[in-house]
Amino acid sequence: ITSPEPATAKSKAASERIRALIKKRYYVEPKDTTMGAKLQLAFPHISKKKINTDSIAEEYVLVDFWASWCVPCRKETPFLKMAKERYKDKLAIYAVTIDADTLKWEKAIEEDSTRYFIHVRGVSDRNVPDKQVRALKIKSIPRNFLLDKERRIIAKDLRGEELLNALEQLISQK
Repeated sequence: ITSPEPATAKSKAASERIRALIKKRYYVEPKDTTMGAKLQLAFPHISKKKINTDSIAEEYVLVDFWASWCVPCRKETPFLKMAKERYKDKLAIYAVTIDADTLKWEKAIEEDSTRYFIHVRGVSDRNVPDKQVRALKIKSIPRNFLLDKERRIIAKDLRGEELLNALEQLISQK
């Protein structure tokens, strides 16, 4: 048995360069998600056209990350629907799916009767999260950000009654 030849300086440099290129290919600059930070997103709508959060007419936008297979996400749906029904012209639900399976995503939208939400995709058909999802450091769902009229983050991860109470306080102050 012979021992392997030691790596040459040239082969070590080539390996290092390949590792650096792979890392660069998947790296995305993290987005600022601190309170008060502006959050501008543009994902492809269910109709395939990209929708930018800045182009939404409503004063408040709840950016909600979810998936059809996520039980806690689906349990939040009734609260999202209540919020939208209460604040029709003041609140938009920008629902970002991380579902790779388009059919399961569309079926969940029908089952939950949420066609009137702004449904967008944050993942490719190959189940690769969009650069924006990676930049937001979305590691688990459900996850959400409440944006004001300047599209600045004013609350995060509001769930259930907490969401309804926060919206009541914000909107009743006006």
